[in-house]
Amino acid sequence: ARESQLDTAYEECKKLTSEYAKTFFLATLAMEPLQAKATWAIYAWCRRVDEIVDGPKADPNPETQRKSLEEWMRRLDQMWSDRSGQEGLDAFDLAFKDMLQQYPGSDIEPYRDMIRGMQMDIEDRRYETWDELYLYCYRVAATVGLMTLPVMGTAKGVGAEDAKSPAVALGIALQITNILRDVGEDARDRGRIYLPIEDLKRFGVTEVRGGGRRELCSARERGERAGGWTGGREEGVDSRAGEHLREEPPWRRCG
Repeated sequence: ARESQLDTAYEECKKLTSEYAKTFFLATLAMEPLQAKATWAIYAWCRRVDEIVDGPKADPNPETQRKSLEEWMRRLDQMWSDRSGQEGLDAFDLAFKDMLQQYPGSDIEPYRDMIRGMQMDIEDRRYETWDELYLYCYRVAATVGLMTLPVMGTAKGVGAEDAKSPAVALGIALQITNILRDVGEDARDRGRIYLPIEDLKRFGVTEVRGGGRRELCSARERGERAGGWTGGREEGVDSRAGEHLREEPPWRRCG
């Protein structure tokens, strides 16, 4: 009965991943079955956290969002401390807990930090410098690599610590790319501007409308910075060449 319950739970995670992350889902089909299932469970967890703040059914009240994220943090701590209990858990949680049992090397901090990244979004804050934006990028993107590192493993002779820096670099690069892609939509629809204030000032930008020459100059610099982080990731990938689908990043604790 438990095996059937878990199969159903993983199917729910698979369905969620295929619906919201079509390209990513196709990549998981090339993984070993156990790795794919674990990756779906991790994605489902991350997606559900994101939905609290940015989902179509998200409560627009910031205080309600904060309380929901606090509850999500408590839920995470409970699942982590009680690996066998099932009280109050749904199908996604059951798959997530089974993933933790299958891959006991998992670390709770990347999951906590992703929740903290979601909390940064409801603070409606601006980022003065690149260093401030880096922390946000780390929390909402680079953490995913650390979550999946126990699942993906490393190449023979390469330790987990050695894989972390290039993995973080990839996560940072991807998040910068997302920011550039969505700069107009974020400013127009969500009232969020992620580009650091120091960079906007340098290019004489006082208001981001999403397409002016000065905005594009600032965006181009962000793109060059993203390319630099991608380069750091490639160095790590070369050292692990030949292994089966090592695409997700590990991470360095950033505070």
